[in-house]
Amino acid sequence: MKFKKITFVAIAATASLALSACGASYQALGTEMQASARGTVDLTTYNGSIFFGNPVPRTDAGSTTAKVKANISYSGGNWNINGEWQDGIVSFKFQGVSPYIAVAYCGLISSCSPINPGPAAPFAAKMRTQVKGLAANTSNGHHDNNGWVNGGCLPMLAYYKSTNVDHPGVGQVALAICDSANGGGTFGWTNPDYIAVSILDTNSFGDASPYTYYTSGGYFSGRESGTQVAIRQTFQSPTATPSPLWPSPVPQ
Repeated sequence: MKFKKITFVAIAATASLALSACGASYQALGTEMQASARGTVDLTTYNGSIFFGNPVPRTDAGSTTAKVKANISYSGGNWNINGEWQDGIVSFKFQGVSPYIAVAYCGLISSCSPINPGPAAPFAAKMRTQVKGLAANTSNGHHDNNGWVNGGCLPMLAYYKSTNVDHPGVGQVALAICDSANGGGTFGWTNPDYIAVSILDTNSFGDASPYTYYTSGGYFSGRESGTQVAIRQTFQSPTATPSPLWPSPVPQ
C-alpha cells in the first residue's frame, strides 16, 4: 500500500546530525507537559493548513470518522506516549517517542546554540513555535490549584506499530493535539478541540512503514470526545552559576 507522496516533512536519520545543548537543564527538568485525546474525530473537518507548511490534503483511508485514544506526558526530562488511532484501513498504536523529537524540540524553553536540523522541516518548526509559546506564556494562563495552565497545542513525534494484520509494519508519526480549554483560547488556540496525524517517510532509512504519507485529522464530535493540554513550570533560577572544576580539554 502506498499513499500519495507529500513533502511537507521528511525527518531523516543522518549520522551527521549534530545537536548542541538546548536551553538550561534546570528549566527543562522543572517543566511538565501533558496532553490527551480520546473519542471520535470528524475527518470531514480536517484542515491541512493548520500544522503543515503547505495545505496538505487528507488521505482517504475509507472512513469519514476516526477513533483515537492518546496520552502524552513530559516530566523530569522524560517523554512518554501511548494510545491508538483507527481510520478505515489505517490502524496503529503509538509505541514511544521518536529520537527526532530532539531536533523538533530544540529550544523548548530558550533558544538553542546553532544546530543543523537537516531536513526536519515545517512540522518541526511548528513544534518549536507551539511548545515555546506554551512555556513562555504560563504566567498569562489560567492556573488551577496545582499550577497547571490549560489549553493550547502540543505536537509530538512518535513511533507507531500497525495493528492491521493485512498491513503490518512500524514507522514514525507526527501528531498534534489542540485543546480549546473550554473556549478560553489559551495560547492563541480559539478553535474547538483538534487533532492532526501524519506518517513520516522513514522507509528509505530502513523502516517498514505501511502508512507512509498518510495524513488526517479534524475536530472532535460526540459528548465523550475531546482533548486536554496542560503545562506547568516549577523551576527557580539558580542563585549562582558554578565554574567548571576542570579546564576545557580543548583550547578555547
